[in-house]
Amino acid sequence: MSQSDHESTSADSRENLGTQWFDATFRPRAFFSKTPEKRNRRQPIVFAMGVSFVTAVVGAVLAVVLTEEQLNVASLIWGPVVVALAAAISVCINAALVHGFLRLVGAGKGSIPTSSNVAPKDITAQDSNEPYAPPAAVGPGGHAGIGEFSETLQVVGYSQGPVVLTILGFPGQTIASVWGLVLLMIGVSCIHRISFLRSFAVTFTALTGPLIFALTLRSGVIEAFKIPSGAMMPTLMIGDHIFVNKLVYGPLLPGSNTRLFSRLPPARGDVMVFKFPENKAQDFIKRAIALPGDKLEAINGRPIINDWLVPHCYVGEFGPAQDRLYVEFLEDKSFLTLYAQDGLQSKGPDEPTCKDQDDCAIGQTCRVGICGHHQGPFKVGPNEVWVMGDNRLNSHDSRSWRGGQGAGVPFENIKGRAMMVWMSFGASGGIVSDRLFVPIMGTPIIPGNPDKTLQSALDKCLRERPESAKTTPPLPK
Repeated sequence: MSQSDHESTSADSRENLGTQWFDATFRPRAFFSKTPEKRNRRQPIVFAMGVSFVTAVVGAVLAVVLTEEQLNVASLIWGPVVVALAAAISVCINAALVHGFLRLVGAGKGSIPTSSNVAPKDITAQDSNEPYAPPAAVGPGGHAGIGEFSETLQVVGYSQGPVVLTILGFPGQTIASVWGLVLLMIGVSCIHRISFLRSFAVTFTALTGPLIFALTLRSGVIEAFKIPSGAMMPTLMIGDHIFVNKLVYGPLLPGSNTRLFSRLPPARGDVMVFKFPENKAQDFIKRAIALPGDKLEAINGRPIINDWLVPHCYVGEFGPAQDRLYVEFLEDKSFLTLYAQDGLQSKGPDEPTCKDQDDCAIGQTCRVGICGHHQGPFKVGPNEVWVMGDNRLNSHDSRSWRGGQGAGVPFENIKGRAMMVWMSFGASGGIVSDRLFVPIMGTPIIPGNPDKTLQSALDKCLRERPESAKTTPPLPK
């Protein structure tokens, strides 16, 4: 190789290294018309991961600067790593969808003469000034066909350039989504030698089909929710992201409140998501306690169903405030409940005990042998369920709705039953690893890696769980 050729090659490498992102984002036709050797300075998945990682880091730093929050180094590293991995998975899935749909519809099968007397200019061109077409673009019988999957993967990967705009918030996210889709269409058109109109039809259908499926899945099968408050502590913590099963009570017909194969009402003890009766635009999550026909009361936050006190077992002190942690038993369910420190009940919700009203202080009520703050009685009407939060003294639930008169959740407001925590973020933004994939309706789990004493107490309570006859409320009178 001559000195001039060597210098030319080095210049091309430096140009590709320095301008790959710019060319892929702002000069897509020229970029995707290059040969793979000139275009593929970095692998498309690595390119997409790099863009996503840098964007996430810049976004996190800007958030710290603008909000003046304390910088969390672990979150600054692991957050972008998760984003980068998600980008790699997304690129592979989208490339498979687009390529599979191209093969399915046979896009690009236009006639190209293959006589020895006619040499298609696009196919034989080796000069970098000529438009590039992959060798696989010519199939049997002299027809153009789509290229290899690796070519589609490059198109999808390199179309991630506009992701950097997402640091600008919602406007940037919108522009990045539209811009990325346009780049994808241009890339598919150039690489697979089809018209831009056909490229639009293929990519739009391939990528919006799964989106429509996901929206259908979200509306009728599974939906994700974020826990914004501590009303369900310790079962659900602030920052938990959960999945909700929307089929368990019967699937909703799209655009209506009508259910097929309805299994309502929910079982007592179910953790369910519903539209807040006083503002249906707001979603709440609570635990079902009382069903149609039941009489519900509460003494110091402990539920009383049909004059029967729901049994519980003391576990220990929990959290910085040293709140009292219990495990409650209702029918076949066992779940954790929390009682904040109360000056009137310094020894917990079970004290002081009483035989009649005279044993209680002024302002307290004697109910089921306990003196304290009494709520109710409430009568549960037909086609509704009454709910309570597991953080019994810090929950806006059925006991306090309608200005303190109490109210239930109509069946048509119920969206589904909570399944599991799939992701959780702490106050500083870092991932809370011990909350990942925690089942919500299973065996109670104390959050925050509790000490052995607390865990041993919980295990003892569960081993000594009362028999089912003593955890099932009587029928309403």
